[in-house]
Parts: sequence; C-alpha cells; structure tokens
Amino acid sequence: MPRHKALDHFCIARCPASRRREALLRLAAVRDPTEQSTLNAALQRAKTVGEVAWQGLWVASRGEHIVSALWVESLTATTARLWLPEALDAAARALLDGVRPWLATSAVRLCHFALDPGQGERASFLAASGLEPIATLWHLRATLAPPAPSSALALAPFGALAPARQEALVSALAEGSLDCPAILDTLPVEALLAGFYAQAPEAPRHWYQILHEGEAVGALLLAPRSSAEWELQLMGLVPAWRGRRLGHALVREAQRLALEGRATTLALTVDAANAPACRAYARAGFEVEREQQLRAWRLPGTQDRQGADF
Repeated sequence: MPRHKALDHFCIARCPASRRREALLRLAAVRDPTEQSTLNAALQRAKTVGEVAWQGLWVASRGEHIVSALWVESLTATTARLWLPEALDAAARALLDGVRPWLATSAVRLCHFALDPGQGERASFLAASGLEPIATLWHLRATLAPPAPSSALALAPFGALAPARQEALVSALAEGSLDCPAILDTLPVEALLAGFYAQAPEAPRHWYQILHEGEAVGALLLAPRSSAEWELQLMGLVPAWRGRRLGHALVREAQRLALEGRATTLALTVDAANAPACRAYARAGFEVEREQQLRAWRLPGTQDRQGADF
C-alpha cells in the first residue's frame, strides 16, 4: 500500500484501486439506512467520472490491514462532500487530520457534512476536527394539485443568457441573501453556478429568468428528480426587487411550472434562518420533512493550481 504519512501510529494513504471495495465497506453510510441511497447515487456518479473520483478515498492502516476509511467526494471543482468512517475512533481522527492538509492544496473551497438531529457524537467529532456549523437546513416538500396557481411574472429561458450574464445574475441574487450566507461568502459565483448545473442534468432546461421591462430581476431554477417530483434549486430576486411581496408569486410560478411538467410534488432546501423565504414556502403549503445541520471546512482554495486533484 502506498505510504503517505503516519499519524497516531496509523499509516494514512490514498486507497489503492485493488482495495477500493474493502475501503468503501468501512464507510458509516454503508450501514446507515438514511444514508445508503445517497451513497449509492454518489457511487454511480463516481463510475461515470473514472479514477479521478477516487483521489478522495483515503484509508488508515496498520501494516497491510485497513482499519478505517474516509471518502472526500468531489461535487464540483470547488466543493466536496465528506463521507465518514464507520467508527469515530483514533483511526478516524488520524484520517481527518491527514486529509485536511491535502484538501488545502487543492482547489476545493468547501468540504461539508450534513448532520441529522441527535447525532451528538458525530457533531463533537467533526467540531474537534475543525468542521464549523455554517447553516441549519430545512428540507421542504409540497403536494401539487391542479389547477396550477397563476402569477403575473414574465419569464424567459435562463439559457438564453450568455455565460457571463448567467454568472452576473446569480451574483446579484447572492448579494445580501439570507440563504446560507456562509456558503455564498466562501464560494465564487462561478462555483455556485457550476454547482447548480452539476445538480441538474437537464440544465438549463427548466431554468428561467424573471423579467421586468426586458431586464432580468430574478431567477427560478427547477430540476426534475423523477417523473413525479421536481426540485426548486434556486428562487430569488436582485436586491432592488426584494421587499415587494413577490416571494409568494415566485413560489406559485415554480409550482405552476412543476405541474406543467406533470410533477405531483415539489421539494426544496432552505436555510432555516431565512425567515422571509420560510414564510413564503409555508404559505404555499410546504412542510418541513427533515432538518440537518451543515458543517464544513472552509478552505482557502487554489483555483487552477497545477497538480490539484479536484
């Protein structure tokens, strides 16, 4: 097994391809029913990416025996998700201590983990390794039923904008936003937009500009997740158009578009501290299905660094 460094008497190294399955079986998500489907989807995505996807699979070993494993799943060039070892022990601590310096030399700016309520041991473990709480997330869902609600909003395809204009609009929506400000402050606008594209295989189909007198003043980004469920990825207005009681109209328009696509439910994730958005969603019939605390390493990042793995 290739050596990397020894921490607390463990050898911390990238996992060789020949032992990948053994390492993956040591992830906590393998035995957690609430995480299994998400992990399976991540593994399927990794297969399409190829060997580069496994640069973030690391193991702690003694001799030739793997005792713990951790996976940093690359989501975009600048964001990654952390998959924890099965046991939160000294080997797991050595893995986190060994992986963070490696991440700091990559282009990754944000590496996160989402905690469910009651996971106090995991919260303490992550805090001790420097993963700070950056948001409390509410996962919402609403049942859709015809007739489709109407709104007076004027729409245009988001894809009609040149790439620079797309970034400019997303940047304006992020300015002063109450939705996960720690993330907005950490990631450059091109990374935010790349993340939305990565999460929506059909994008920019189902993405729209909100227009006023021919100017883009907001956006609705939607993504089908199945034949029955769509997700609202982003809903927002530029600062000059906030406070005009348009939030409910935006939600109605998102519901109308999802219904036109034959969806029966619409899901979204919102920062629980974003009171105006939470009120608009509640008024439109959305209910909280799950709450999670998002913890993350916010890293300096080295965009376009030669030799970066992500």
